[in-house]
Amino acid sequence: MLDKSSRRAYLVATTKYKEVGHGELRGWLLVANCYTKETQLLQDSNYIKHFMRNLVLGVGLTPVKDTLVVATFPIPEAKNQVGVSATIILVESHAGIHTWPELEYARIELSSCAHVKKEDFESIIKAFFVPYKLEVEAFEWD
Repeated sequence: MLDKSSRRAYLVATTKYKEVGHGELRGWLLVANCYTKETQLLQDSNYIKHFMRNLVLGVGLTPVKDTLVVATFPIPEAKNQVGVSATIILVESHAGIHTWPELEYARIELSSCAHVKKEDFESIIKAFFVPYKLEVEAFEWD
């Protein structure tokens, strides 16, 4: 069950969705392949948590209270390194990140029934991870 703030956000998101002429469910999926030399950031669960909150708020979406989950896992091939996975449930759908520091790589996905600007998604990733290579694809789903 949604808390009062999340219920209000859900009603706002649903109203916005209907106002732009959507009579049926449609949405967008943004997928980023991010390569960075900043591998210490890819292992920092607190940094990843901070990134996820800023990502969803920065593109104008609404997190559902207490749904951000972050986990670390050891990398057998790379001593003293951990990967990080995080997900967050949104009123509009969900977002996730998985990191592979030994490959200097993170994959970030954002699914939303509200339109998200690809440029905003990219700029937040660039600000947090300073990638030397960033590939972003956007897909519309229905």
